Amino acid sequence: MKENYNHYRNFIHITVVKKLLKKTVNICIYI
Repeated sequence: MKENYNHYRNFIHITVVKKLLKKTVNICIYI
């Protein structure tokens, strides 16, 4: 159960980082 939770948390973290990177790239291109 604990390993499962860590895996899930890592997945969410990666997803959030990807979204942030996308926004940052879009802002850089826009500017």
